[in-house]
Amino acid sequence: MLKENIFYFIILANLWAGNIFGEERLGINEQQGIRAQSLGGAYRAIANDNNAMHFNPAGLTFFRRFNLDADYIYHERNQLHWTGLSLSDSLTSALAAGLDFHVGVNSQNPAELSYLTGLSLAYPIFDILSLGATIKYAYLPKMLSEEAVNQVTGDVGLMLKFPFGLSLAAVGYNLIPTLSKRLPLSVGLGAAFNIGGTPGTAVNPASAYSGFTIAVDWLMRNLTSGDQIKHQLSVGGEYYLFDMIPVRLGYTWDQAHRISAGLGLFFQSIEIDAFFQQDLTHSKYRSFGAALRLFFL
Repeated sequence: MLKENIFYFIILANLWAGNIFGEERLGINEQQGIRAQSLGGAYRAIANDNNAMHFNPAGLTFFRRFNLDADYIYHERNQLHWTGLSLSDSLTSALAAGLDFHVGVNSQNPAELSYLTGLSLAYPIFDILSLGATIKYAYLPKMLSEEAVNQVTGDVGLMLKFPFGLSLAAVGYNLIPTLSKRLPLSVGLGAAFNIGGTPGTAVNPASAYSGFTIAVDWLMRNLTSGDQIKHQLSVGGEYYLFDMIPVRLGYTWDQAHRISAGLGLFFQSIEIDAFFQQDLTHSKYRSFGAALRLFFL
């Protein structure tokens, strides 16, 4: 009898774990951005580079530059390879703008491509407060969602950055409803604190990334889908060692536990970044990627 109970318990546990890992799908926004991924997603209140287009477009105004990024990232969780380019301009006018294009390739079916492209705009309402929005188009084949998605949706974000180093953020994602669980209506809140950095709006990479920054984020997914709301908590830290070597660590908790690490090299107006993320609950799930970032000031 004891052996039978143990046998049934193992079967139920495997089914439960299979449901968690089989059904869990990160939102398409959450799978982008090397720097944001390195911080475990605790990025919404930092958001001062091109990763902001996916996490909080309001942050585009807090670093005045012309910025070109190229990145690659692989998520073993859903076997997706993402490759993309993004371009942002917050230098030529007060209205900051960004354009992003990413294509996803599934390892199991390379012929089925996913697309994500977006236009982001942000404007500083006050010196410490910025409003931003992203209008984006997503195509996801049926194998990645309940049914194929070919739709436009959008995000809206706010960012409040105080001179003494504290930043606060609030973002709404996919505000135009979609059919995909990969594009859920979600709300993200973030806070970050910078120690030893340059206050105010940055005008060069040295001032944008100076000091030590720690950030905490809370994401709430599936707000109107009828499914149970899913919560994600993230914490991350970033420091530019010798003003040349960005070191980043992050931790994420939702239905699993994930740790992230990022390392890079920054020289004048060029930065190379790499990151690795490991799922502690399911050891076979991991992500890695790299990015090349060019700044034109």
